[in-house]
Amino acid sequence: MLANFVSTISIWVVLSLAVASVAITLGANWLVVRLNPDFKQARPTAGGVVASLIWMLLVLVAGLIVTRYLERWGHAVVGYLLFGLFGVLLSLGRAYLHGRAQMADKPGWSQPSGRWSAPVLTSLSYLLTATLVYFCLSLLFDQRVQPVLFLPLYIGALLPELDSQGTLLGRLLPFLSRPMEARLGPVQAWHTPLAALLVGLVTAPLILWIGARAWYLIPLGFLSHLLLDLLEPKGIMLLWPVRQTRYRIWGGRLRSAQGLTGGRLVLLLAVLAVLLLLVVDIGPEPPPPARRLSYQESLERYQAVRGSNLIFADVEGAWQATGRRVSDRFEILNARGESFILLDRYTGRVFTAGRSAEDDLYASRLGVVTGAPAQIKAVEAHLEDQLLADALPLLYQMEQEPGLEHIFVSGQVVLPDAEEGALEPDYTQTSLRKVQVEAPGHYSLHYLTAAELIELAAVPVARADLVIVATYLQVPAGPTATPLPTASVGEGP
Repeated sequence: MLANFVSTISIWVVLSLAVASVAITLGANWLVVRLNPDFKQARPTAGGVVASLIWMLLVLVAGLIVTRYLERWGHAVVGYLLFGLFGVLLSLGRAYLHGRAQMADKPGWSQPSGRWSAPVLTSLSYLLTATLVYFCLSLLFDQRVQPVLFLPLYIGALLPELDSQGTLLGRLLPFLSRPMEARLGPVQAWHTPLAALLVGLVTAPLILWIGARAWYLIPLGFLSHLLLDLLEPKGIMLLWPVRQTRYRIWGGRLRSAQGLTGGRLVLLLAVLAVLLLLVVDIGPEPPPPARRLSYQESLERYQAVRGSNLIFADVEGAWQATGRRVSDRFEILNARGESFILLDRYTGRVFTAGRSAEDDLYASRLGVVTGAPAQIKAVEAHLEDQLLADALPLLYQMEQEPGLEHIFVSGQVVLPDAEEGALEPDYTQTSLRKVQVEAPGHYSLHYLTAAELIELAAVPVARADLVIVATYLQVPAGPTATPLPTASVGEGP
């Protein structure tokens, strides 16, 4: 089963995912050991190697599964980046837990001192602040929150940490934080609005790749970082390089030793983010609402497209006889005046829908929807002093055509005087009256099915003018069983 699953994916994608799973696992192991010197005391074991191999396989399988869904996504590259970031975070967590498990058996080893807890909480507070700013701007400008846009937002929110080796990002990227701290100093020129502007200019070419909306979140995340720094006693240089004066909000007491620090600040920001999450709209933009056609416009649209496709009606209304509400889709067979003749494909019932008292269903709303291409073929049958059974051979021939959807018979029938009463009028109130009395001995037939016509086969008629209408999904090719043009049944004796 797995082989069949993989065989539908490009071999190059499979190889790329295999290489990425190895790189992510080994890279996470190396980074955890580098950031936790105590873990260097643990010697490699066969169990650790097996655990890493199993983790590589799990990452590969997860990547293959994600690939099948990303094939349907318009921004596959962003999806792969998100999957890679998620895989790195999980791999770091696994490597850290594995290192602690190995060190737990060593005598005299104590739990880590927690020197990473403060940088992690600080970075988390910046990410939550960026989230709050994004939510507020989305509400202000009436835009929907796109989950994929959190990636550039969070990248921008963590970029200011690059000028200090004591931050989370600075420790993860020491080759960048070390020279920046030596040249600029922590919380100096890099923590200024001018730096945010430069970041926006440098990353501007990304607009061609990720779009303008995703790009502007990078400098926005950077500015949200500066906003939180304004709450510290040290503040930031808002007007650098014009002025080196430091500015702060509320005297910087909120993030001082006497204010909200560490976990309390993170908890407050998280609560605010959850509250805003309840009121923002999340997900892709909904399609623009389609204008509802009026009843008369629906009737005109049907007249314009009839004969070339199956046509359906989305109807909302109520049955005239019972008052029961109905909201469903039915096939349109025809339009008669201001009324539609509809077919319920599930029950086979034919009824009229419109806005007059004579209609079976009063349509408060009716929308026309086109379906598959179809061909409608109508053939006339004329009978004189014959049985209705003499029209059945033509009916049977039409039923042999390929792609038949349905077939109905309508027309006028005059009975001999002696046979008056052979046809029973239809007085139903919830569907189309298929047999109606026009005058003594004169009847009209409306949308009889083949089975219903067969039931009346033994009825003798003085004259009958019938129209057999069939709908086909496929246009017959070559000779057809139905005469073209329309043909008449032979005259009586």
